[in-house]
Amino acid sequence: MADLSILKASGMDVDSLPESEQAALAGLDDSELQALAAIRSKLNAGDEVSGFGLSKQADGNVVW
Repeated sequence: MADLSILKASGMDVDSLPESEQAALAGLDDSELQALAAIRSKLNAGDEVSGFGLSKQADGNVVW
């Protein structure tokens, strides 16, 4: 099982995702987790995506 703490550290609220999505993320390897975390960090830092922000409540989709 993958260590999802890197995703949590990048700002992704993994704990609020449905179990099926958490399981899918847990099946990723370290390089895939690093890539997702890097993407999330860039999206968090950029003003150009601020209009696409979602509420912290998970709706069943992994969308940043």
